[in-house]
Amino acid sequence: MPLIDPEILREIDEATRGLGEIRRRLAGAGFRDVDDLLAQVARLNAGLGSFAGAEVDALLERVRTTVAGLHQARAAFEELARIKRVTADLPLGRVV
Repeated sequence: MPLIDPEILREIDEATRGLGEIRRRLAGAGFRDVDDLLAQVARLNAGLGSFAGAEVDALLERVRTTVAGLHQARAAFEELARIKRVTADLPLGRVV
């Protein structure tokens, strides 16, 4: 009879491979290890905790408004470019 059950050895092997994959993915995302990831999460939570919910909501609304304005400006510039292309070939008198 083996000293360690083969099923337990298989589970240990799978867990070890899984942890290796987690470490590889964390390293790919720029983290040294799980402790580094958890430290970053704690720092993020501490930073976000310093904001009142209303402040974050107001800031997000300002960002949304700015983005919407940028989309409108882009649409206006695209329309102006279209008009310029259409009118570029029109015979116009000399413009002074």
